[in-house]
Amino acid sequence: MAGNQPFKVQPKVALVDAGGNTLSDLSDLGIDVAVVQSLSQTSDIIVDTCFDSVPSVTSIHLHPSMLNDNRISYSNGHNISIVVNFNQEVAVSKPPGSDESELNVPTLTLKIIDAVGSQAKAYLSEPISIDSKASRLTFIYTVAVNYLQSLVDIFDGVTLVSNDYFIRDAWYRNVSLSIPTSSVSNTPVVVHNQPAHISQITSSVPDGEYGAGHDIDFTVEFSDKVRFSFLRVHVVEFVRLFLFHQS
Repeated sequence: MAGNQPFKVQPKVALVDAGGNTLSDLSDLGIDVAVVQSLSQTSDIIVDTCFDSVPSVTSIHLHPSMLNDNRISYSNGHNISIVVNFNQEVAVSKPPGSDESELNVPTLTLKIIDAVGSQAKAYLSEPISIDSKASRLTFIYTVAVNYLQSLVDIFDGVTLVSNDYFIRDAWYRNVSLSIPTSSVSNTPVVVHNQPAHISQITSSVPDGEYGAGHDIDFTVEFSDKVRFSFLRVHVVEFVRLFLFHQS
């Protein structure tokens, strides 16, 4: 029973704006309510948000999954996930009536320069959750070839760009995309241009002599992840040629 009073109808709490509209879509706002002993009262609490600032970037760091795999070096073709955190929930939306396939997604510029002087960019992770509110956005950089800096780092200032999309808060205000210097954490990874190479070839088959019809399995280990379906043909052909020359 509310307020230790024997009333069956419980009190209702609602957040109402200045125009008398009840607000329902405020998932990041917490309200503490105290019920007075007498329920014969109606209390109005005014929350002034006229000068409330728009959401802003608080920190940028590698995605936890990358920190957990204990890798510090990535070669061309690998994906590096970078998380941008905001102090309030934000939502990514597209212009009304637009086709997502023709839109440029938000990007994050990195301090990586290729051989022709272009800056590398990390792109907002897809599929993009349109109008879904979250306090973080994940960007992915696919390591390219022919760049001039190995350390993965981020510019401060205007390097987070929404491009053809909108990044807004719950009130449809454009979010501040400026990145303060203090928000960028040191990323403990580097990228390199060296292609993957074979580190070792082993076999679980015991030493001995084998004739026609026997199966010999080989395990080929590489310095980095490779496309196994492409290399398997070459490995098989290599084994066939090796056995042909041995015979």
